[in-house]
Amino acid sequence: MTTTEKRLDEAVLALTASERAVLILRPWIAGGEANHRLRKHAPSDQKEEVERIEQAINDYNQKLFQALAFVLEWVTLSDTELAWLECLAGFLKREDANRSRSSARGTLPPPKRAWKRDLPMLYGKLANDSEEPPSDWPGARERLMRDVSRSLQLRWSEYVAWQQVRADLKEVMGEEMLHVQGREVIEAIGQKVTEMREALERLSGPVDLGRPTAEQMEVAREYVDWKALKPATLEPGPNNGRGYMRPQELAELEALEARVAADLRAQRRAESESS
Repeated sequence: MTTTEKRLDEAVLALTASERAVLILRPWIAGGEANHRLRKHAPSDQKEEVERIEQAINDYNQKLFQALAFVLEWVTLSDTELAWLECLAGFLKREDANRSRSSARGTLPPPKRAWKRDLPMLYGKLANDSEEPPSDWPGARERLMRDVSRSLQLRWSEYVAWQQVRADLKEVMGEEMLHVQGREVIEAIGQKVTEMREALERLSGPVDLGRPTAEQMEVAREYVDWKALKPATLEPGPNNGRGYMRPQELAELEALEARVAADLRAQRRAESESS
């Protein structure tokens, strides 16, 4: 094989821009540092595409992480409401059991505090702000059951939508593109919603969490710049644009990239066959 034939063969085996971006990001996705060497020595005809893909994956992770920060607080608030509901349900059950007996404990004041916001809101918009406080505590119990159930349905729909987009992105890129910290938070939310659902069902009966709506799926998909992940329209060519490297150094780098490209493709074939 001539030197020219060898270089052309290695060019065919070399990393595509998408594969290069995946290998650059892989250690960062796992919680470490990105592979800066693969980025630094990318062929000139790949640099723009690699940068575009990296930016799209970084933006996806950042946008989702910001959303998760808010959702964690909303789930915590719903968990507090569920704890309130459990206490109220237990109290009313005991009151019903003791109704025929005389009691000096006195009665609770009617529901009012925290049922209707009386402070200004600087960000966002209140849901169901027009609802008046329940007239009695049995009504408060029913309202809490409804509110917690509705909150769990919303949080579960978001969880399912995130997981679907995550799977779609993995299919496009060939492997996981969500940072390990984001994955841990999503799983924690899913587990918490499941645990809260079980607790709520002990008080209210079956709770159907449902599936995300088309609008919810669209919101989740907007976290990803899918267009930026599409391969460039340029025809594949020699792995050029690295004339600044010494011939021996370039040859070693190209051989290394050919090996990691082969490993990456073999891994994907194995995963595809196992599924």
